[in-house]
Amino acid sequence: MGSQVKFDCKNETCLIDEDILVRVNENYGILGWRASNYTAYWGKTYNEGRSSRLGTIHSKEKILRMTPISQVLVSGTIPRTFDARLKWPNIISKPKDQGWCGASWVFSTVSVVSDRFAIMTNGKDQTFLSPQQLLSCSRNQRGCKGGQLTRAWTFIRKYGLVSESCYPWTSSISECKIRRLKNQLTAQCPTYISDITSGKLHRVGPVYRIAGELGIMHEILYSGPVQGIILNDFS
Repeated sequence: MGSQVKFDCKNETCLIDEDILVRVNENYGILGWRASNYTAYWGKTYNEGRSSRLGTIHSKEKILRMTPISQVLVSGTIPRTFDARLKWPNIISKPKDQGWCGASWVFSTVSVVSDRFAIMTNGKDQTFLSPQQLLSCSRNQRGCKGGQLTRAWTFIRKYGLVSESCYPWTSSISECKIRRLKNQLTAQCPTYISDITSGKLHRVGPVYRIAGELGIMHEILYSGPVQGIILNDFS
């Protein structure tokens, strides 16, 4: 760790614990991987990471109101291994850094939508959509302090999202810079943020839910990325 300050992680859990790093890496031969220190997390507590690196607010009632999709699946039709990067090479988007903003509800939704557009168009539309627009313009959410997935999907269905290049990510909540219009095909980009003058609005159809491991695997195999929520872990 060089000359970095060592934090006391006994009284308050740290995101990066030097002692754990050492113990993990001592067992590299058994585990087959090494743990690393990520500078952005150094000196941050677990509670800071939980509030600023997560952010999805669960609503069991709203999730269960989503249209359920039932599938009749035959055991053995799902391969033992699957890598989306191999099935859809150069199409699946790379992980994005949300910064110290509790916007996992934004990034997971936008990533799924962007990847599915790319898959449906066979790579012709590989637009990564704007997390900032969803963060700043989706009403009745908590911005960097959290948000609900159902409301995020409803916003995209009604108003659509422009590209990230049109409305770039700033890692903070700010006033919405794009008008919410239901019937528009394009929207004016914030001129002081982007050099692009306008962007195409991407919308989605009704959201649905799938239960069961086989059903989820089948969905990923044939349709692309999904969002996962543990329904029995609500407070």
